[in-house]
Amino acid sequence: LLLVIGAVFLIADRISKPVRKLNQAALEIAAGDYESNIQVQGPKEITELAHTLNTMSQCLVEHISRLRESSLIRERMYGEYE
Repeated sequence: LLLVIGAVFLIADRISKPVRKLNQAALEIAAGDYESNIQVQGPKEITELAHTLNTMSQCLVEHISRLRESSLIRERMYGEYE
């Protein structure tokens, strides 16, 4: 019985640590830190989720960059018409 309980705690810890790390990374992304790269070890699904969050962060950086460029172009065009 003690071995089973110990095994359950080890498995739960193996899953919960990466999930907590992913949760923290998601909160950092929500706070605007899109540059961080998430490195997580764990089950396949957890590492896939980390990869997906990294991809999402990279896409957000690209989209924000394009929006800034577009905004600057519009400001220049608007300034030229005045």
